[in-house]
Amino acid sequence: MMVSAIAITVAYNRHQKTLARIEFFALKSAENTSEKLFNQINENISSISNSISIAANTQNDTKCALLRIAGKPPISQSSCTTNAPDESAVNHAPQSTDDNHIDLPQNMNFDFEDEKLAEVTSKYLTVETNINELASIYSQVKALRQNTEIIYLKARGFNNSAKVEFQNIKLKKLKIQSAEYRSTTSDMLEEINKIHDEISEVSEEHSTEVERRRQAAIEAEKQRLEAIRQEQERLEYEALVKRELNRVKDDHQAIGTNSMLFASNDFKQIVKVLEENFKDYRTPPGKKSAKIVIDRFQEIARLKEEIIACINKHTFPWGWGSNLAARDIIKADDEGIYLRNKSHPWGSANVPQMLKFIYYYLSQPDVKYTTKAQLALGTAVFCSEYGENANAICEEFKAQAISYGVSRAKLNRLLYVPDSDEKKP
Repeated sequence: MMVSAIAITVAYNRHQKTLARIEFFALKSAENTSEKLFNQINENISSISNSISIAANTQNDTKCALLRIAGKPPISQSSCTTNAPDESAVNHAPQSTDDNHIDLPQNMNFDFEDEKLAEVTSKYLTVETNINELASIYSQVKALRQNTEIIYLKARGFNNSAKVEFQNIKLKKLKIQSAEYRSTTSDMLEEINKIHDEISEVSEEHSTEVERRRQAAIEAEKQRLEAIRQEQERLEYEALVKRELNRVKDDHQAIGTNSMLFASNDFKQIVKVLEENFKDYRTPPGKKSAKIVIDRFQEIARLKEEIIACINKHTFPWGWGSNLAARDIIKADDEGIYLRNKSHPWGSANVPQMLKFIYYYLSQPDVKYTTKAQLALGTAVFCSEYGENANAICEEFKAQAISYGVSRAKLNRLLYVPDSDEKKP
């Protein structure tokens, strides 16, 4: 009898353990189902929130497109910038747009078909309606999320599979409800996106035309301003050319012909000063005329160098002075002319004395042909510095220079006197 009681006890304990194991696995299964349902509901809610957030951004972008079509650009350009959905902001429900409604324009100063504008505005009203419905859904989804969390936490707190399964029945209902909300928001978002694309296309066409007209107006204004600028540049250039050519004439006289340097026959220093001033010229006519003046005095400076070389190679008997006062010249350098017992600075050599040098050495058979060419050329330029009074003698030496092989082009260039009225080529 005692053995039977023990056997019954052992069998009972085994049965209880079996039931416990069955309950354990049933509880784990129910808990897994709870967690799965909870995750599915949360996934639906997340998708709903994301769709609503995207819909809100799309509605704003659509509104901006409509404003552009209506010729009423938004006050803030940043309000019409569509950003990617912010995952951290999916719990912010869109506000109802009843107070933010776009009134149909009464008097549009805009070149757009009234029927087309009415059509796109009507479509936008559908977007507003959907946004308001989505705002309502969002409020319901918030309540659904709270209920889901409460039921899920209850299910996690039970150690009885039957009680957990009872909570799972509630979670399944919430899952079905969240799935319906998800499907509804997805459909609404699809419709909003479609309307957005249609209005955006119309807005893009309009913006393209507006931009084309704007660019045409900008280009016309650019051309007008460019014409004004070019005319201003032309006038400024002509004024600058005139100033530079006048300066060439002034420098020619002040630094050259009428200067103490010219009177003292210090032609190298004249060239040095003129070359320094040449750096200030900016226009081709100014540079051209200034260069001619520099080249003129360079030729005159070479004339003096050739005279010095001739004197040092071929002394000039009775070369200094005239008649009974004439004296032999035995040498010369940049500083002066040397007689047997006396010297004279180059400033003492007046025009008749300079011509006396030239005529003498041009007549000497042992003076080189190239030297005579340089003497004749330099003397023609030198004499031209004295203006019309020296025209005859200038022409005389010009003819001699040509006979010694100097080109007419070179002579014409060097004997050219710049005209202050010269225009831009």
